[in-house]
Amino acid sequence: LKLCTIYELIQNIYEIILKERKNNMEQKSRKESEFIKNFKILLIAVFIILISILGIVYFINSIKIDNSKKVLKENDIRKNDSTIFYNISDKKAVNQYGYIVYNTSTAIKLNGTKTTEYQDKLDDELFSNLVKLYDTIKSNDLLEEVNEIDVTNLDDIKIKMDSENKKIEIGNFDNLSTKFEFVKNIMEQEKNNKGTIIVKDVQKAYFRESF
Repeated sequence: LKLCTIYELIQNIYEIILKERKNNMEQKSRKESEFIKNFKILLIAVFIILISILGIVYFINSIKIDNSKKVLKENDIRKNDSTIFYNISDKKAVNQYGYIVYNTSTAIKLNGTKTTEYQDKLDDELFSNLVKLYDTIKSNDLLEEVNEIDVTNLDDIKIKMDSENKKIEIGNFDNLSTKFEFVKNIMEQEKNNKGTIIVKDVQKAYFRESF
């Protein structure tokens, strides 16, 4: 009986030891699993942060590059010597982007405007209208003939064509295409006559001969 009791006691102790060991192993396994899980989460978080930082750096560099390109383009535009107008009032030329430059070789003389000492660009609205007028003159093959535009009065704009012995009075910048259709027709009809073509009102376009 005593042997049996001792055996059972030893067996119980052994089972307890096994159970404790098993519990310890399970706890250890859980801790390891928890550690691995947390480590993976940490790695993912670090990866996301790195990607975000790289994205921000790339975005900032892209902005810097774009700004650099804009500055370079702006400088190219400012220095462009393709002049279309020469401002008689202050002896400054205006390029095809409205900026004041210094090449006057192929420019149409512009009368009636004046820029300030530090002004680097012609008034945007005026320049936009002048470009429309310039394009209309060009599309009607009159660039070679036109040598001066007077915008002293924007409701009474005058154009000189010395080679044709003619002036054009177009009024304002409205209806330029229609006005120059009449200009071309009158120029053809009055080819050898000196005078002024008046197209302020397209309903009353006419030629006033000079003697």
